[in-house]
Amino acid sequence: MRLPAVLVALGLLLAGIPPAGAAKGVAFPDGEWEGTAIWTGAISKKDIFASGSGQSAFTLGIDGGEVTGGEMTLQGTGQSQVPTATGKLNILETLQLSGTAALVKGFGEINFSGTVNVQDFGTVPVSGSFPASGSFSPTFASCGKVTGDLAADTRKVQQSYGFSTSVTAKFVAIRTAGGAASAGILEEYKALTAQLIELEDFSANDLLALAHQIDVLNAKILGLGPCQAPPPGFEKGLSDTLLTALFQDLLEAPAMFPDAFTPHYLLTLLGVGIRVGAIGESVPGSAPLKQKAKELLDGFEAGLEQKLDEAIAAGDAPTIIDILIGAQQFGLDALADKAQGALAQVQP
Repeated sequence: MRLPAVLVALGLLLAGIPPAGAAKGVAFPDGEWEGTAIWTGAISKKDIFASGSGQSAFTLGIDGGEVTGGEMTLQGTGQSQVPTATGKLNILETLQLSGTAALVKGFGEINFSGTVNVQDFGTVPVSGSFPASGSFSPTFASCGKVTGDLAADTRKVQQSYGFSTSVTAKFVAIRTAGGAASAGILEEYKALTAQLIELEDFSANDLLALAHQIDVLNAKILGLGPCQAPPPGFEKGLSDTLLTALFQDLLEAPAMFPDAFTPHYLLTLLGVGIRVGAIGESVPGSAPLKQKAKELLDGFEAGLEQKLDEAIAAGDAPTIIDILIGAQQFGLDALADKAQGALAQVQP
């Protein structure tokens, strides 16, 4: 029976082994923190596959650069498949946190329950637990907000076993110095991420409204209280790995397939993307976010150049002017120069 192999695939989906030492740079400032994350992704290797999704939450105390206590939970569902067997499981992972402000470690267990369908044996109910461990480091820290990816070290472990992986768990943590007020901010943040995840057919105004909500939340976070010292590894910009990634997902279609959109719509979305830190060549955050931000910028620029060519061919001066102004505002110098030259040709 291939039951153990299915559970091994689940274990590798969540696998984590604390690395030997902390990376230099970003760290949690001293204080009490509450965090939330969206966990999703899959691993695969030859004839083994596992995927899952869920929500993570954690509390964390930092004093003098050391973790004084904390707990992380992950609730979700997982699916795994090996030759002759598949499994569908509910997952609850609980870790007690320790370590340092730059490298938080967790040890605990994963509880699972569900069913495994085994060839020639049928469906078998399963439940149990196994030890779990993991670690994570922040990638951006301000006085009131810290962001990163809880699964960064997990991916390294999966890759060390030869698995391809797309597992992520981008998190945000809010300093709870404000008591109930800070708890309310985290709930607002969760509601905002839910809106972004559920958003399908949207207008530019929808994204502008969401960008405004981000501005309001950032203002509230800044009001939680002053830092005792500059945050370790503080990086210029309002980087937010979770919101950035969600916005990048929404902006990918218009950036890659501009034919279905008007020039004005593309310019509006480009402006929103830059405003929330999802588009550009100098977006703070992890390398994948930076790369996607640059790819989106290139996509919007190429799409707008296509629209400019169409406007030139049609002698459409108003559209050329819109693209010229937008390109100048967003620092797209080559596009602005082309629009400026075209305008001189179509205007009397």
